[in-house]
This record gives sequence, structure tokens and C-alpha cells, in this order.
Amino acid sequence: MFNILMCGPILDAGGVAIHTQNLTKCLSDKGNSVIIYNTSTTPKPLRTFGHLLKLWRRSLGIIFYSAFSRNKFDIMHIQCSGGFFSFLSAISGSLASKLLRKNLVITFHYRPSKEFIHKYRWYINFVLKMSDAFFVVSEKQRDLINQIFPLFSSKVHVIPNGFYPDKFTILDQTLCRSKLNLPLNKKILLNIGNLVPEKGQKYLIEAMSEIVKQRNDVICIIVGSGSMKSNLESLISQLKLTNYVKLVGKKPHDEIPLWINGCDVFVLPSLIEGNPTVMFECLGCGKPFVGTKVGGIPEIITSDKYGLLTLPNNLKPLISSILTSLDMQWDRKEIKRYSENYSWIAISSVMENTYKSIS
Repeated sequence: MFNILMCGPILDAGGVAIHTQNLTKCLSDKGNSVIIYNTSTTPKPLRTFGHLLKLWRRSLGIIFYSAFSRNKFDIMHIQCSGGFFSFLSAISGSLASKLLRKNLVITFHYRPSKEFIHKYRWYINFVLKMSDAFFVVSEKQRDLINQIFPLFSSKVHVIPNGFYPDKFTILDQTLCRSKLNLPLNKKILLNIGNLVPEKGQKYLIEAMSEIVKQRNDVICIIVGSGSMKSNLESLISQLKLTNYVKLVGKKPHDEIPLWINGCDVFVLPSLIEGNPTVMFECLGCGKPFVGTKVGGIPEIITSDKYGLLTLPNNLKPLISSILTSLDMQWDRKEIKRYSENYSWIAISSVMENTYKSIS
């Protein structure tokens, strides 16, 4: 059994929070002692106060909390992403682990570019030096970091995201659609994600303007909230797609299996990604994944048995892939079997082996 201080954005939306929540739960269920330190804000704080609270929690907050709890854990595990503001928690965790003489594990969910790494080279070098293990979510990320920081290559490992197979499993499509009041006589494309530019919903909507010219039995449902909502609504109206594309807002995570099982094809036309949790959830429900060749996605969608990939920001191939996917006969059981390689049980076992190796 391991005694772990898990630091991450527990209350945020998005893949990092889901990863942190699920890994924590799985480690706890297996008998490990996990203390949680939240690096995100409480729900709906005032904007300025929320930013200041995050800054505190990711800097001095981590140091003070870990010092206060130092007799309750042996391993600090920092979950961070999204540029320097989030990476700050890794820097603070490095300082705290050094002062307290604790083992340190970092999981870096961000898809680092060479520009990002060179810009913050000193800080990343410091964290790599202080950490006992440094996880990224794709082989591409690992290769990039090892190329720039070869001295620390033995510390850098790949850990994909995961899902719970008992929660994200094959359900009856008709029943799921009935529960969600979705039409039974349409082909449904589904997108789930924060409404931000890098998730590429704009391209999915533009693709729909061409798809509906070739088939009138297709609708697209986009689940999520974010800064691009009004822009996407305007685009839908401008392209006269109000009958074909629906923005249904953010949904509870417990409801997501119904949405995935209710669709025919899941589409994620991201411009940049790490290793999206929703991809594994999609595969767990036995649904084909149409996406882009970014981040760790090509390392998971390795066969057209599981989905189709195209280059990002490339409308014609996206349209072609979606149309092809709608005509293909997908083996849901085969997709489901493949997805079980990425269950949280499997992911947590990898992490426990790492904890053991550094303890």
C-alpha cells in the first residue's frame, strides 16, 4: 500500500480533472491511502478571485498543505496541464518534495510544442531534475522531451488516459436515444468537449454544411460549454444548419454513456490534443472514433477497425471520413474488446509499479 498526496484540478471540467478523479478513485479502491489536494477553484467563484485562488493553490498552497500533511504521505503526485499557469503546480511540488524529502511523480497532460519547451526550458529542466518519475500522455510527447532533455530520459514515461469499462460499455442505442429524446430515424454524429478553438467544433459544423447536401438523415450533437458557444451558434445560423446541428450544453458525466451509446459515430476534429479521455470512453461504448492525427490519438486509433483519422484543420478529408464512417459496418464488440487495454484498473497498475520502483 502507498501513501500518496494527489494534487490536481479535481473540480475543473475536462480531461485532466477526469483523469485525476478516476486515478485517485482506482488507487483508493485498491487499498492505497490517497490524500487529495485540489488545484482548481471552487464552483463559480468571482472571475478575479478565482484566478487568484488558483494561483495560490498552485504555488504557496501546495507547499503549505504538503508541509502540514507531511506525516500522512510518502509520494507527491502532481497532475498538471495547459501551459505555465498550470505547470506552476509542478514547480511548487518540486520545491515541496525537496524540502520535505518526499518522492515526486509528475503527470504532464499538456501537448508541449518545441516553442513551449524552449520558452520554459529552465523550469521544465528543474522539474525533471527534482522528480523521480515524469509522465506524459503520448509517445510523441516523450520523444520531444527526451530530445531536448536527454539526461532525464530514464525518468520520462508514457501513461495514457483511461476509462471505467463497467460505466462506459455497450448499451442499447434505441433505449439511450429514447431516454435523451433523440430521434430514432437519424444518423447521429456526436462531439463532446469544451467549446474552445483547439477542439475544432468549427470544422465539424462546416463539414455538416456539406454532409447534409449529400444525406438528409444526419444530425450532429455537440455536448459541452465554453468560450466559443456564441461563435458556434452564429456559424450554425449562418450556414442554415439549425435543424441539423444542436448545441446541448454541458451534461453530467454520469449521463455521457447515454449520449455516446445513442450516437452512430463520435467525431473529435481537434487542432491539438494530448490523449483525450473521451476517446477511450467512446471506444469503451463500442463506437467508432473519427478524429485528427494530433497528440497521442494516432497511437490509440491504430486500425480502421476502431475509427478513421485525418489531418487537423483540413475540411475535405474530414467530410470524407465522416461520410465513410456512416456507411461502414462497425463491430462494436471488437471496438469494446480493444478498449479494455485502457481501463483505469490497467492504468492504475502501471502507476503502482512506478510508485514501487521509486520508493
